[in-house]
Amino acid sequence: MKRSSAWQLLLLAAAAAVVSWVAEVLLTGGGRGSFVPLPAFGVTLVILAIVALALAWPVRAYTTRLRRAQRDESADIAHRDALLRAASARRPEPRMALLALAFAKASTLAGALFSGASAAVVVWLLTRTIVAGQVGEAVFALIASVLLLIAGLLAESWCSLPPEQGDPETGRETEPATPSFG
Repeated sequence: MKRSSAWQLLLLAAAAAVVSWVAEVLLTGGGRGSFVPLPAFGVTLVILAIVALALAWPVRAYTTRLRRAQRDESADIAHRDALLRAASARRPEPRMALLALAFAKASTLAGALFSGASAAVVVWLLTRTIVAGQVGEAVFALIASVLLLIAGLLAESWCSLPPEQGDPETGRETEPATPSFG
């Protein structure tokens, strides 16, 4: 699975902002009130960000041990192989690692979508002449959305395997390892 690209996230946020802006125009143009996310929405996004980081933490610990074992240049080959075996012995469950990676990717995409939509709501409310204290709720939703986006990106980076050192038989560098745990 490829990491989320900045352009993809920006396009998602921009599309969500446009859709949210159009929804606000249609709602207020029809005589209804503006759409403002409830505080429970922001709390839910913060909880999802914490869950994304908690799921990815064991994978991070494993990949950190792998990187440390590969980086240990002072050790001879036998010692380095022993470090790699010790790191592999405490490998996380493959299904849990895949779940952590999928949840991290979903959190990143959802964070981008909600950030764009929340930013549009904040701008919409700030451009209105009469706002009844709803800006604070919208800003809280925006902050929670950005936190979810950041947590998803961080969890994605934690779930990436270190690149392999190289093929000892040919001496050529190998392709970077894909985040496959199975």
